Order: sequence, then C-alpha cells, then structure tokens
Amino acid sequence: MLLVLFFIILFLIALVIISGSIKVKILNLKISSERVKNVQFDVRILVCLFNKLKLFEIQIDRKKMDTPKMHKIIKKASHSKTAMKIKEMNLKELNINLKDIIKYSKKMRLKIEKLKLKIELDTENVLLTTYLVPIISTIIAILLSKFANKCKRENYFYVINPLYENRNFIKIETSCIISLKLVHIINIIYIFLRKGRKRKNERTSNRRINDNCYE
Repeated sequence: MLLVLFFIILFLIALVIISGSIKVKILNLKISSERVKNVQFDVRILVCLFNKLKLFEIQIDRKKMDTPKMHKIIKKASHSKTAMKIKEMNLKELNINLKDIIKYSKKMRLKIEKLKLKIELDTENVLLTTYLVPIISTIIAILLSKFANKCKRENYFYVINPLYENRNFIKIETSCIISLKLVHIINIIYIFLRKGRKRKNERTSNRRINDNCYE
C-alpha cells in the first residue's frame, strides 16, 4: 500500500514538472519617474497544468506589500545570510556574460502571452527624445518576435509617446501575461548549479597547484 502511494506521489510530481508552467500576470502596473515611491501594481503568480488548469495562485499588490508586517518580513529577508551572499555575488563570480544571458533566455522558452504597454517619455534634449522612441519600439518588436504568440497578434499592443516638454520624465503603464515551463526553469537552475560547482572545483584545483609550487 505504501509502495503504491509512493508511486502515485512520484507520478504526480513528475506530471507537475513535465506539464506544469508558471504564469506571471501583471494586471495593472503604473510607474512614473515623478512618483517612484507610489508605484501601483497588481501581480498574480499562477502554477498551472498544461498551461490551462490552475493549481494555485499568489496575489501581490500594493496594499499587501505596504503593511507593517510585510515591511518586517522584507527587512528580515534582506538581512538574512542568503540575501547577503546574493548581494556579494556578481556576474564575474558566477562566470556569466551577456551571451550566456541570451542563451539561457532562449532555453527558458519564455512566452509573452499578452501585452498592453503605454510609455510616455521626455528628455531635456529634443533629438534624444526623438531617437529614443524608434529605439524602444524596435527593442519591443524584437522581443515580441522572439517570445510572443504570432498566431494571436490581437493580444499585443504598445505605444510610445514623446512629450517634448524639455524635462527628464518617463511613465510606464502595462498589463501582460508571461509564462514559463517548470521543466525549463529546473533545467536552467541545474545549469547554474553545475557551472557554480565547476568554478568551485577549478578554484580548489588552482589552490592545490599553487600550494605545490611553494613546496
């Protein structure tokens, strides 16, 4: 009986890993350079099976984050040993470069299922403002060409409005849905851990060689 139960649990775990996905729904994000402290957001994190069946959902919004209890949790987490180690780490220590980031992004097979984006921007230089609009538009178009569902173009809309008021300003309003397969996330974590072990072993080997040189 226990053996049957064990295999059932093992099967369910395998099913979640193979067919499971994480969806990040940003329902309402509003951020402005004039009001950085008053960022408005409503984010839902869902774990789904076959990208349809919702297993559970976590909601994160401004009201939930802006409470004394949550401030305490964040403060405690930021001063934890793990957080301190993360702060001390950098891309050189992890042996990661820009090519690796692009490569890992492709391996993650990230999907932008929906996007509604509005950007208003301005700088003190009129020419710079004029050039920024097509540059940002091109970057967004490239990202959508790689990560969006080409069959559902109606799910994607973005606009970038230059203001020409001779001031440094940016305002972003967006709603989007991003999905990731659990199996790809686990694969990337495994690659990072393997690279970390490899680097650690290389350091250990170098120390031994240096020690032998001094003998």
